Amino acid sequence: MGNSLYKSISNRVLDISDQAEGIVPRGVKRKRKEENDGTRSTTVDEKSELDTPKRRRIQSTSKYIYQTLFLNGENSDITILALGKRWNLHKLYLSQSPYFASMFSGSWKETDMSTIELNITDENIDETAFRIALGSLYKDDIFLKPVQVIGVLAVATLLQLDGLIDQCTALMVDTLSSSTVCVYISAAQVYGLGQFKQECLDWLKRNLMLSQDSNLLKDISMDLMKQMISSSGLSVFLVEMDIYTLLKKWIFLQHIPSWSGSSKDLQTDTQEFFKEKLKVSENCYLELEEGKPFIQVFECIRWQSVINCAASIRMLENDRILPTGWLHGMYEYSWKQLLQVEQGLDKGPQELEEEVFDEQCTRCGRVLQKEGEYCWRWVGYSYGIDLLLSLNNRLLSLKRNSDPRSCLQSLSGQPKRYIYYRLTIYSIDENGRLKFSKCVGLKKIHLGPNEEEVMLLLEKDVQFPLHISFNVMVASPVANHCLPRLKVPSPPNVTTKGSQTETIRNSNISGMQNITKSVTKDFNETSIVSLEEREPL
Repeated sequence: MGNSLYKSISNRVLDISDQAEGIVPRGVKRKRKEENDGTRSTTVDEKSELDTPKRRRIQSTSKYIYQTLFLNGENSDITILALGKRWNLHKLYLSQSPYFASMFSGSWKETDMSTIELNITDENIDETAFRIALGSLYKDDIFLKPVQVIGVLAVATLLQLDGLIDQCTALMVDTLSSSTVCVYISAAQVYGLGQFKQECLDWLKRNLMLSQDSNLLKDISMDLMKQMISSSGLSVFLVEMDIYTLLKKWIFLQHIPSWSGSSKDLQTDTQEFFKEKLKVSENCYLELEEGKPFIQVFECIRWQSVINCAASIRMLENDRILPTGWLHGMYEYSWKQLLQVEQGLDKGPQELEEEVFDEQCTRCGRVLQKEGEYCWRWVGYSYGIDLLLSLNNRLLSLKRNSDPRSCLQSLSGQPKRYIYYRLTIYSIDENGRLKFSKCVGLKKIHLGPNEEEVMLLLEKDVQFPLHISFNVMVASPVANHCLPRLKVPSPPNVTTKGSQTETIRNSNISGMQNITKSVTKDFNETSIVSLEEREPL
């Protein structure tokens, strides 16, 4: 059968080649015969031209093979039954797949069978995806739409087609956006694309706090939100309290996934949602049965960076999302830390493990919309260390301000204060994909009053808007005391399976019908803990 297949292909290709003889490629003039019977001499240049191979495009062999063998099924020696369809194929081509190669060799029962039925249980695999994947074995290139990529990836994984998996991954990288990131994270988890999954998680860390796409919040599952909120790599805009505000919107959308509207409407409707919930109960929202599953996410907020601002505490009391008594452990911890600083027992963290820094650092950030000179601070109690960040002459600097005229809160008079920080700057395109990034890894410095540290220099080709993510610790952890968690009275029941108030919404890969690129809008929502601007010093 194999020899017959090769002869059939060879004869048809030769017939096409014979028919093509005498065809002059476009753009090449025919040589005119001499009018006399004499033979014209050939010059050196002409001889060189005649010795140079010329490419003439006739019918593509790859297209011919695809049409004749795959689509028409000519000279088939194996039939695959899958997804309710018969596929008349060829062992020679299918053996490019390790899955089929193993099936056709060895002591398997399918080795000598001419008809094989595949029981495909993966819901992501449909007839179109199966046809595209099999067709890739018969030609050099494939044309793949983003909407088809998950299904084709599923087939490629089943058939162990590494080249096709790479093509699917490349397409997903190119189409990564707020409308696809959660679906892609799920697909990467299911089909073992570890590196691509990390790219998706990094995308989400950069864009979660900036995106105005309510559909993105609807798609984020409980576990994924926990992973984002607990990460030290999350880009927080502007301060930790904004994570609390984000979670309120996320909860609202988990309860009402059909909601649609503007960013301003989302904020208003979220507030009304919680007001209505609390009208019928004296308990806070997280004490209600429908609120208990969300406790595990609120535990990931760094409350030590929330309770350092009076405005934030007032909001927590007014919202009644969580009982303020649950924060008593954090107040006690912060009070001990304050006493260490005020009584001169702590000059800032001097020996700090990166793991501890990642867990306890203050996360903050901002966006510089256009090139210029800037100077700013983030509002909140900072143990007498007034840190100013400034951008001047493309130098991004950190200064320990000790001028009481420009700072209303108390200032530390210690001659040296130790500080740990990590800085990341980056710019993104309209779909949130990284265009530029630069990071200053974990660094320990000591600053005297009004002393300044240059953190990095911006290259001339850096594009704005510029996103700044800043992690910092100015006080040492309290000795022999772990950072406290929310003081929840009893372990919450986080199982929502079968409940009418199911809140965990996992992304359904197979339900994806259309993948479109979405434009990340400018972040224009004002945080309750606002960024304080200052004139350049």
